[in-house]
Amino acid sequence: MAWLQLRMVTPLSAGTVATVGVFSIVIKVNNSACLLLVLL
Repeated sequence: MAWLQLRMVTPLSAGTVATVGVFSIVIKVNNSACLLLVLL
């Protein structure tokens, strides 16, 4: 039973890490765009 829970949790944690990574990239891009707009 424990290995089944582990198999279900691993894809979820991987998806969470991927989501956090995408969000951090989007935030960095938005910050860069805001800086460019301010400079322009």
